Amino acid sequence: MFGKKREYLHRENSNSWPDWGFAGFAVLLAVLVCVLPACGPDKSKDESTDTADLDRTVIVPAFESPMPEDSNVIWCSTMQVAWNELKDDLFKGPIELKDAEDVAALMNNSRAKEEDLEPESYFAAGGRATAELIDRINKEMGEKFPQKAVPDFKADDEILAYAYLEILMDFENP
Repeated sequence: MFGKKREYLHRENSNSWPDWGFAGFAVLLAVLVCVLPACGPDKSKDESTDTADLDRTVIVPAFESPMPEDSNVIWCSTMQVAWNELKDDLFKGPIELKDAEDVAALMNNSRAKEEDLEPESYFAAGGRATAELIDRINKEMGEKFPQKAVPDFKADDEILAYAYLEILMDFENP
């Protein structure tokens, strides 16, 4: 399955990683949390890893992102769900990002959908950072993932996208 995805994602003429101007991207997507907390038989231990420590790993914004050769790639489908909520409910159309046009195009045109995910495995929300949205995030995250601390968001009417994914997998040989 993953081999086929890699073939699909790899673009023959894409030998270099694009310069996407992540500053603009980071401003719009305030929070991205993708967690695979227990990748082994003992779920009582937190085996999280800071992605900054992964030398040959890149995080890509969209399923259709080019994949750098000789690298591991992490993509979080829940951020696409939050992006789609912003695009459909707040912007009422494609989102444009100054100095990150390539990222916006990938996210606006991604085929990844909410239906691709198991409902109990994720939470995603996007909109204006109002008290109502922040209350919704806190309430629904507390109900679905009571062990997960939610960031302390500020109601400043800026744009907020929050996504959380929790997948628990057992591997015979971790």
